[in-house]
Amino acid sequence: MDRARTLAVVSAGQLGAGIAGMVVALRRVHPYDVFWMHGQPEAIARDTLFKGTALSAPVSTLVTQAALTAAMARHPTRRAAQGLRIVGLTMVAGYLGERLVRQRLRPAGWDALESPLIIAALGLSVGMVALGYLSPASGTNPKHPPVAGS
Repeated sequence: MDRARTLAVVSAGQLGAGIAGMVVALRRVHPYDVFWMHGQPEAIARDTLFKGTALSAPVSTLVTQAALTAAMARHPTRRAAQGLRIVGLTMVAGYLGERLVRQRLRPAGWDALESPLIIAALGLSVGMVALGYLSPASGTNPKHPPVAGS
């Protein structure tokens, strides 16, 4: 499997982990708590759309990721790879900035469902960053060349 297809597969896996994280956070009422921003339990459903949860990016980001992943799977370009790399980088920062994530990654805060989910989502996000550097020789489709300036 070439690097571009691998990026699409890793991103699809991360998207699945993000959706699972959203479901878990909604059911367990884990609003976002990232850096200086704090969500409220009573607003978690609304915040899920544009601010996310403690265990997932917002729906708006997940939709963007889904579109870029589909584009990368169909017609790999450096621009789509760059978009996925940026989404992955944003997610890495978001996960590491999230108070509940840091708590769940400590032995004292380990949760049998949330901790493995976080490890998978964070690891796949890192994979998106690492794989998102595509050069013309690393798997872009010659029938669909990268857009100029990408």
